[in-house]
Amino acid sequence: MTKRFVFVAIIIMMMIATLFPIAVLAENETAIKGEIVNGSYLIRIPVKGNDIGWYADEAAGNMPAVKLMNSWMEDGCLVVQYDPLRDGEATISIRHFYCDIACDQAHTWDLTVRDGKIQEVTGGSYTAVLPEEEVSPLLAGRWVQKDTQFTQMTITKNPEMGWNVEIISPLTHGAYRMTTTIYQDCYEGAFLYSQGMRDELPADYSEEMDLGEPDAVTSAGRFKLGGTEGTLTLTWTAEDMSEEAIVFEHVTE
Repeated sequence: MTKRFVFVAIIIMMMIATLFPIAVLAENETAIKGEIVNGSYLIRIPVKGNDIGWYADEAAGNMPAVKLMNSWMEDGCLVVQYDPLRDGEATISIRHFYCDIACDQAHTWDLTVRDGKIQEVTGGSYTAVLPEEEVSPLLAGRWVQKDTQFTQMTITKNPEMGWNVEIISPLTHGAYRMTTTIYQDCYEGAFLYSQGMRDELPADYSEEMDLGEPDAVTSAGRFKLGGTEGTLTLTWTAEDMSEEAIVFEHVTE
């Protein structure tokens, strides 16, 4: 697979949740079925083995027209029930988490409530992550802070799942090193991590130096893919805003 195709595919992955029409969802994801029953909306999700990764979200918005009422197992399926609250429109979503922090599938349905009942499904979406072996050629490697090259980042494939990240700033005279493992998430359209390990670096730091236990554990964060085919970027943002967002550019060997 060419780098051009992988880049286009990843960008599509990051955008597809807002673009997929319900007709395509129905054609490609026939295993998951939804139906209106007595004014409520029931979704049946086949569950394989001991899979506990499925999660149903509350309806989006401050005053949604529907409410997540109940969920239960029945005949090998997770059944999720949404009930009407008030007339109007609502979007509901169900995600499948393949690790603690990231989901590899996300489904949404747009519902219409009239006369106190869910009357119809007007739209929806489906998105999924790409195989990691298709993402690695663009993600793995060396990255540098855009314009200044002050902060540098190295990404390598984790043997089990996700990618290991090492960020060093500034490279020449100390500051810090942050390490973590990131996972692609199709719902957020980003690469997520739950926490990082941060070391304060001495002025004579070298890669061979043993720093021992990390000085601090940082909060969660994310990396957002962007740029163009010729110049890929990853924007790093910490959830607690303890670090200013940094835009990295991929270094082409």
